[in-house]
Amino acid sequence: MRNRRLVVGMVITMWGCLLGMRVKPVLGQSNFPGFGPLPVRNFQPVQLLFLYLPFEGTTLTPQGHWALSFGLAESNTINETIDRAENTSLLFDLETTRFTLGARYGVLPRVELGVEIPFIARWGGFLDRFIEGVERVVNKLNPARKRGPVNTVRFHLQRNGELIFSRGESALGISDLVLSGKGLLWEEGETYPALAARLQIKLPTGDEERLLGSGKTDIGVGLVAQKTLWRFTLYSNLNYIMPGEVFAGKGLETRNFFTAALGIEYRWTSHFSLLGQAEYYQSPFTDTGLEELDQSLWEISFGFNWALGSHLLWQLGGIQNLVVAPAADFSFQSHLVYQF
Repeated sequence: MRNRRLVVGMVITMWGCLLGMRVKPVLGQSNFPGFGPLPVRNFQPVQLLFLYLPFEGTTLTPQGHWALSFGLAESNTINETIDRAENTSLLFDLETTRFTLGARYGVLPRVELGVEIPFIARWGGFLDRFIEGVERVVNKLNPARKRGPVNTVRFHLQRNGELIFSRGESALGISDLVLSGKGLLWEEGETYPALAARLQIKLPTGDEERLLGSGKTDIGVGLVAQKTLWRFTLYSNLNYIMPGEVFAGKGLETRNFFTAALGIEYRWTSHFSLLGQAEYYQSPFTDTGLEELDQSLWEISFGFNWALGSHLLWQLGGIQNLVVAPAADFSFQSHLVYQF
């Protein structure tokens, strides 16, 4: 109960800070270079143990300057599989809050380096009733949501009679730290897009026993393309991730996997733009016999960018799964970037 109150208090405080802001944007043209896609990733609670390169554009932090970021994502998940013949059961019924502190520095005109420190709060949450109401309206009520209790933590996986993990309590702590680097290969031309390459390394700083980290090092590489046409900017990402063998001693095999994303940004005004995105996540697991782990994921995202000043960018958006089994039911994300 004490942990739950701590998690609730921290989540309310964080969201209050972001959603309660009363900062007026500067008038006129904003020169902030950080407009780009919403930096989403796979928020399904098991997938949070792996490295996922966030969706981003080719824009770099200028040489000699810093970009500090604060991100907050809320995800509600309910997945359930019971196979008594195979003595297998899976139940992910929880809410996950992931907040991140990040810093990037422009070390060269075409190179930036960065670090991100994520924190994870796994708790009962507050979205169950809201999502249930929406599902009832569209007549698509999840049977597992109908049967289960509201706003509780049930995080359990048993496969072929072997218990992989079982958590029924809230948890809060640091997750796996991520180091990153991005370099601009070439700038945008009249007929071709800008192209950048990036490298990220996830270090095992999270508590593996509490499922706040994987206990393994992951490495990811990716290409980022960006092209502006009138008021529209198009973005695409293609990434390849080499994960450590999470749960290797318990018969769950992992593999190298791809992720990809496409997005479009419409500049409504000089300081406000709208975003539409589609993301694909290949599963890092293989041949587990569970759709929630083996199946790849498609999601769509919608949001906006708002320049609150010449140095401050706010991004807010929602993420909806198009494939049910391996996904969080619904997620929303807020992201602040301050550059100086």
